[in-house]
Amino acid sequence: MDLRYMGEDGKTIQSPRAVELADVERTKTLVKLFKDQDAGLNSLITGNPPRFGLPDIQSQELKRQHRDHIHVQRTYPKTVAERPGRQE
Repeated sequence: MDLRYMGEDGKTIQSPRAVELADVERTKTLVKLFKDQDAGLNSLITGNPPRFGLPDIQSQELKRQHRDHIHVQRTYPKTVAERPGRQE
C-alpha cells in the first residue's frame, strides 16, 4: 500500500522532497498503529528509513523511489546480504 508523507499540519506532501519535509513523529505514529493493529503490514519502505526509526536495509534505489511516498507491505525486501551485488 502506498501513502503520502504528511507534514506537521496533517496534510499530505506532494513533493520530490517529501521525505525531508515529513513530520517524523506523525510517521512514527503511523508505523506504530500498523504494528499495534497486527494487520501484517508492519514493513515500511521510505526514502530515509533511519529518520523514522526503521532499519536501514533498503537499497539506494528503493530509497530513491520512495522519497515522495511510503510503501507499506508485509515483509521487507531481502537484505543486502541476501541479494549481493544489488546495493548501490
